[in-house]
Amino acid sequence: MLLAIAALGTACTHPHREPLLQGAPEAWPFRPASLVFHALSRPEREREASSLLLRLECRDREGDPVKAVGTLSIWIRCAEAVPAEREHLFDLSDPAVNRALYDPVTLAYRVRIREPWTTPPPLGAAIEIVAVLEQHAGSLAANLRMRW
Repeated sequence: MLLAIAALGTACTHPHREPLLQGAPEAWPFRPASLVFHALSRPEREREASSLLLRLECRDREGDPVKAVGTLSIWIRCAEAVPAEREHLFDLSDPAVNRALYDPVTLAYRVRIREPWTTPPPLGAAIEIVAVLEQHAGSLAANLRMRW
C-alpha cells in the first residue's frame, strides 16, 4: 500500500512542469470575458446624502464570476442634473482597491458613488450609466438605465 502511495506521489510531480499561464495575459482562460450590471444596482435617495449603489459582475468565458485587473471607468449621465455627466475611475490593479470594492457574497464589485451631482435630478429622471473595464487584453463595457 505504501509503495502504491509513493508511486502515485511521483506520478503527480513532473520535474519539467510548464507554467500554468503561457504567453500573453489574453491567453488566460479565466480572465473577465463579460461585464454586466448586477440586478441589485440602485439609486439611494436620502436627505443627508444621495448616492448610486452599483454592482458589477465580471464573468469568464464559461460564465463563472471572476475578479478583474485593470481600470474601471464609470460614466454617469443625466440631462436633468448638474453636472449632466461625470466620470469616476477605479484602479482594480491596486490590490487594496480591488479588495475594498469586491463583495465576496454577491461575487461582484460594489461601487457606491456618493453625491453624484451638485444639483440632483428630479424624481423619475432617467439616468444612464456606462461602465468600461480596461484590461491588458482589451476592454469590456456594460450599460444600465435607471430612474432617479
